[in-house]
Amino acid sequence: MHVQILNNLYSWFKKLTRWRKILIFVFILLLLSLVSILFYPRVVLLYQSSVCAKDGGEWTMGGIAENQYCVYSFDDGGKSCHNSEECMGGCVIYDPPVFGQPLPTVGVCRYNSDPFVCHAPISYPDFYGCAD
Repeated sequence: MHVQILNNLYSWFKKLTRWRKILIFVFILLLLSLVSILFYPRVVLLYQSSVCAKDGGEWTMGGIAENQYCVYSFDDGGKSCHNSEECMGGCVIYDPPVFGQPLPTVGVCRYNSDPFVCHAPISYPDFYGCAD
């Protein structure tokens, strides 16, 4: 049955003019590119999320655009620190500095790699901001 269908299809294709064969070929290429455009981002996100989970991260969404990304927790998160060399993810302050008060000199090690958390590096506490 399948062989007969393929033979009929081959016979039909063989009778077409050269330009129609080219048009069919171009149509098939356009169709394949459309399918790859529609499904490729989903396949990449699925792969990235599985790699994230395998490496001990947590797949999440954040930011204004609600992008998906991987967040890794740091073992020393929350520990007191004086500079970023003491921490896996850097030494930061999570509370904004109070105007008129001395800038903090002691911070905490970042809890995770989430870029959408308000903080400032302890070495530049006046650069406090939120990425979101």
